[in-house]
Amino acid sequence: MNRRCLAFTLVLQLLAPLAAFALPASSNQYYAALDSSYGVLKVDPATGATLGNLFASPGATDIELGPDGLLYICNPSLAAIQAVDRTSGVLSHTIQFPVHPIYDYQLKPLQMTFGADGRIYVSVNDVPGYGNLYVVEPTAGAAPQLMNALVAENPTGLEFGPDGDLYVAAVAYTSNDVYRVERIDGTSGVLEETVASNGLAYPTAIAFAADGTFYVGSAGFGSGGWITRHTVDGDYLGTLPIGPTNPFGLSFLPDGDLIWGGGGSSFKRYDFATQTLSDFGSGFVSAVKMIAIPEPAAGALMAIAVAIGMRVRGFGLVA
Repeated sequence: MNRRCLAFTLVLQLLAPLAAFALPASSNQYYAALDSSYGVLKVDPATGATLGNLFASPGATDIELGPDGLLYICNPSLAAIQAVDRTSGVLSHTIQFPVHPIYDYQLKPLQMTFGADGRIYVSVNDVPGYGNLYVVEPTAGAAPQLMNALVAENPTGLEFGPDGDLYVAAVAYTSNDVYRVERIDGTSGVLEETVASNGLAYPTAIAFAADGTFYVGSAGFGSGGWITRHTVDGDYLGTLPIGPTNPFGLSFLPDGDLIWGGGGSSFKRYDFATQTLSDFGSGFVSAVKMIAIPEPAAGALMAIAVAIGMRVRGFGLVA
């Protein structure tokens, strides 16, 4: 046995007594499903069965897992982002959005994403019919700050790309490219360019895949929407063969499937390996978004493994 194998065996032996009680018997994760009528529900990742309500937040429009392990819920009806314990569902704190100082209009956070700096980047309706991008620290009492003043636009979905820039789906009423995805410098907040417009109509959400391409959900013109795929530079790569859909809250599950809420009683799930669309979960009233949530025990076990690995390296057992 070489030194590397010996070190790995030692780690497994040290973790064995912990594994019996640190991990759930069935899985080390669950899915958090956002329903705008209920709030957040826990869902079994294998069966899609609801495991119960985690946190009531009617009117919520987005959900993200923060780097601090808390679950963040974007709720425009409350003009707030709520931070919740991902296991107990207990409210940790609330980030309240203020009234616009000039227009006397309540700021309403719509969708959000976390940046590499740990801050929350938010699309906000801050003027009737229009919006801007804001950034806020994920702490109690934090004050949202205007990041980018868009001109006559309504930003919706947003996500950071592999290049570190922020990609924003928006409707720009004064532009030739009314429906588009914009790229904003992730450091300066400066609008760089429109990277995609082909195939879009009232874009609602954006999600990056592991290969660096991104998918955009479009609400369409009343007869049902669709989902398009683009390169990081915005080149149009086609539309998913799924038929009319209402794509809200696009996200990728750990197995690579794309999932979204259509505002109905179940989520839609697209399997790229088999190129098939299926319903996932049931019993919802207005399904919005679903994300995978690691159980805290799994994260703790991983941290222990890393710590032991470092100690083993310190003993000189790893080459």
